This record gives sequence, C-alpha cells and structure tokens, in this order.
Amino acid sequence: MTPAAAHAAGPEIGFTAYAYGTSVYNADRSAMSGPTAYVSLACTTAPGKKAKNNSAAADLGRVGKAGATVTTVDSSEWGDSRATKSTSTTAGTSLLGGIIRAKAITAEAKVKSTPDGWKAENKSVLADLTILGKKIDAEVGPNTKIKVALPGVGKIAEVILNEQLTRTKANGTFETTTTALHVKVLPNSQLGNKFNVDVTIGRANAQLTPPAVGYLGGRGFATKVTLLDKTVESGPTSLVAVPCLGGTSSNRVASGDLGGIARAKGAATKAEGSAGDPAKSRVEAELAGVNLLGGLITADAIKSVATAKQSAGGPVELSDRGSKFVNLRIGGKQVLDTDIGPNTRIDVLGVQITLNKIRKTSTSITVTQIEVVIKSPRHGLPVNSKVEISYASA
Repeated sequence: MTPAAAHAAGPEIGFTAYAYGTSVYNADRSAMSGPTAYVSLACTTAPGKKAKNNSAAADLGRVGKAGATVTTVDSSEWGDSRATKSTSTTAGTSLLGGIIRAKAITAEAKVKSTPDGWKAENKSVLADLTILGKKIDAEVGPNTKIKVALPGVGKIAEVILNEQLTRTKANGTFETTTTALHVKVLPNSQLGNKFNVDVTIGRANAQLTPPAVGYLGGRGFATKVTLLDKTVESGPTSLVAVPCLGGTSSNRVASGDLGGIARAKGAATKAEGSAGDPAKSRVEAELAGVNLLGGLITADAIKSVATAKQSAGGPVELSDRGSKFVNLRIGGKQVLDTDIGPNTRIDVLGVQITLNKIRKTSTSITVTQIEVVIKSPRHGLPVNSKVEISYASA
C-alpha cells in the first residue's frame, strides 16, 4: 500500500506478516543463500487476506541441503478481535555434513487483539530432529539452546530451537517472530575456520499495528531468481520494507554468488517513509560489481530508486529519479545512459533483457533496473525463468 492510503478515513488495526524457509549468511553478512519461499502480507487493514509461496529443495552450498518449503500468511477478524498469522514448513534438512538432520521443520507465529490486550502465540515443530545422532523432542521450550561439540575438537556451533521474540516497537506495532531452527557456527572453532555462518530454517513473523488512517508501503531487494514454475531458486537478497507507520529500515550484504547465475561484490538497500503531510515512501537498492550469466551482463554499479509522495487531497507523485547504471556492458559492449530509457529491451544470446523496467499505477511505482528472462536453456536455467536485479517499489 502506498502513501495514497495514508489519507484514507476510518482508523483500524493493521495487519503485517512474513515467512520464509531458509537463509544462510556468512559472519560478514555476505549472502550465501537469500530467504527461500519468501511470502509477505504488507500493511493492510483488510481481514481475509491470504498469500502463499513455495520453493523446491534448496542447495545451501557447503552448509548443507533443505527440502521443499511452503509458506503462508493471512489476516482474520471475528467480533472485535483481529489476528495475523504466518507459517513456514521445510522438508528434509541436513546441515554441517549431517550433524543436524530433520524430517520436517515448521514455524508458526500469530498475534491477535483481544479484550484483554494484544497476545502472541508461537510454535515450532521439528520432526525427527537429530543432533550428532541424538534424537531431540519435536516440540521443545522457547529459546532452547544446544551446544554442539565434537570429540577431540570441542564446541563448533550453537543451535537455538523454537527461538521466539515478542516485542512492542516504539511506534506501537506489536510483533512476534518464531525461528524453528537457528544455527550459529562458532567463529573460533575448527568448523568456523572453514565456514563461519548463521543459518535459519523456518522463520515466521506476525504483526499488528495501532489504528491509523492509512499505511505506507514499499519494498526493495538486490537480487531474486524465479524459475519457470514460479518457484523461487533464490529468494530476495538484502530485502527491506517501508515501515507501515513510517521510519527507516536498511539491509546489506557484503557479497553474493547465486551459483554462477548472478554475482555482486556488495549490495545495500534502504526503505524509508513518513506518514505526515505530505506522506512519502522512498526505496533504493544499490549493487556493486555485478556479473550476470557468466559475464554476459556486467556493471560497476546499479541503483534503483522508487519514490511515492502525496499531499492531503492531492494526487500521488511518482518518481524513479536517482536510478542509474555505471559502466553497464552487455555481451562485452558498453551500453550508454543515453541509450537507456524506461523499459529498454535488448535480446542477446537467448536472453531477453529489460533495462530500467518501470511499472506504475495511480498510486505506486516499481523500478527493476535489470530483468532477465531466459529464452534458451544454455544458461543453466529453465526457459522463461526470471532474474531480477536492483528492485525498488513505493
């Protein structure tokens, strides 16, 4: 929802939620695997909203493997009560060379308004979970910590099961987050010398926002890869969203490598909003050292910017000002800024490339600086798979 809604009448409690299956980051915040099967419910006052996503099995590189994931979010209302719920379920998971195994991992998070106040409900189920061959109960208490130690080696990792965090933000938003399985490889351990990573399997978040006349919206990410069947090969990396009631959020990754499909030396995203008059949302996504499809597309830097602004009673002003390319090359040939207008299309070597892709409605704008649609299987992806680089919406 965009600033246009920030002047609507009828203050109501708002719904927000998200869920995803897996994510892996190095200690320096360089992405190894962005959120899989990411799904969200963004800044709405409407009950009865539902969304669902899924992804195929995820190869987490040297960290391990995870099975298919299904995620859901929804909003509901009964009487004077309202609730938001999110779920994430990931099949057969094996991490750290089989040290950690599970048949299925499920996380659930729910927040609800009641006559007695706002309440949170959290649940994790880890079916057939084993750590170093020892079976762990499927349902354990909140924030259960297990130290993982190898004979003759010592402690190598900390595992947190059924991790829960419930809080009320400064703006009055009430939220709860459930992380079914959280693995932190200890940096000074023998294993940490090989890979110092932070692994999340099964995350669900639910939020209720205080009554307001409207909500801001917008989000951005650095990279995303979607396969032909609409499942996500790589979820949105460096993801940010505009806080519903205003404020700033930011994210970054030091580097990213999506299995040769896309590489970047770094990415930073920022989302900010103000619910005053004028109401405004602004999102930017910037990447450095971009290399796509084995060098078919390269750039020193790419930046997308999306801005939406509205004064009371006026139209929504939309802009992509600030979006840019630095030393963009396609097929080894430099593409000049003067040759790039909105929705510039280039077809080369079985790839359909859209530069500065812009989509507008009366109240929103989406900017994707590079969208690639695979038209030939030679690039290692199914035909009609899509790669998005530098995405911002407001």
